[in-house]
This record gives sequence, C-alpha cells and structure tokens, in this order.
Amino acid sequence: SGPSAGYDEISVVRYDRDSTDLILTGSADYGDFVYTVKWNCDDETIAVGGYSPSDGSGLKLFNFRRTTLEEAVNARIEFGQEVKTSAWSKDGDLFAVAGLDADSNKELHIYEFDGSNLNFSYSIENAFDEIYSLDWSYTGSYLAVGANQSANKELIVYQYEDDILQLKDSIDLPGKIITTEWKPDETILAIGGPNIIGTDDVGI
Repeated sequence: SGPSAGYDEISVVRYDRDSTDLILTGSADYGDFVYTVKWNCDDETIAVGGYSPSDGSGLKLFNFRRTTLEEAVNARIEFGQEVKTSAWSKDGDLFAVAGLDADSNKELHIYEFDGSNLNFSYSIENAFDEIYSLDWSYTGSYLAVGANQSANKELIVYQYEDDILQLKDSIDLPGKIITTEWKPDETILAIGGPNIIGTDDVGI
C-alpha cells in the first residue's frame, strides 16, 4: 500500500462464508509504504515492514484480537531505510527480515520471538546486491533466500544453528528469484520469478 491522507496502511479483513463478502475488521497506521505483512502462527501477531514509517521504526508488530488491531509500541525496531521482505519460521519462534540499513547496505537479520518482542540474534551485512524472498523450512532450521549476489541471481540456503546462519548451498539462475517456498518435507523448494530457468517462470 502507499500513502493516502486519512487512511490506515494496515488492514485486517474477514471472509464471511455466508455472504461471500470480505468485511473490514480492523485497521492501523504504519506510515507511507508497506512492503511485507506476515502473520505469526500464534494467530495474533502480525509483523509489518516497509518504507517511511510514521515514527521511524521500519519493523513493527501488531496484535489482532477478535476485532481489534493495535500496534505493540514497545516492540518497534528501527531497520534503516526500508524493510523489503520477511518470513516467520513455521513454529513462530524465528523471524527473518531483509532490507536496507541507514547507509543503503543490504542486510539480512534474524530475530528470536519471545511472544511479545523480537530479539536480535544474527545478521549478514554487505553480502547481497538485493534480497527478494525468504522462507523458513518446516523444522525452522533452514532459510531459503532469493537474492542477487555479486551480479549473480542466486538461490541460497542457510542453516540456522547455534545462533548463526551457516551457508549450506547456493545455485546461480538466469533470472531473479522473486518467491521461494519450502515443501513441508524440507527436501524440495519451489521458486518463482522471471526467466529463472530458461524461459520458465516456476522451478522446483
């Protein structure tokens, strides 16, 4: 979403099965542009990142309870210029976020979630030209990253262990990897983007 005077940038809508309508349930302010919105598996916590937030905190947590959407003000995190993409681990304990720091360097951060706040754990800095997509495996130990790295379009897999990310493997592809998604058994990744495998748009 983008800036509009008098409008909130974060909204939660409910699907009414009887009427087949989408009903606005709650909304809240973020700032100018929202790039990523991710639910935690606790069904209450929403992580939101973007550009030009209203208070300078690029990464925010919102709590949604029944019909009320409220920001967890004490959980704000300043993340440089913008948050481009993010991903919760499937158990909701880890959160990966990528974007630009205050000096326009591309960074990947890992946070641990204690149920209320995101606590910084690890980061990779100045290793990417761009980061497009993130996805945690179903055990939470592997993180797939679609990125440009030294002018190569790469799919990169890290393992998060002992509070650090360890490179496990990577592959160069012709096009940008805009989206990544682990299969539940953790052995296969689906990826999507323009011309990533010859003229195809989806690869496995």
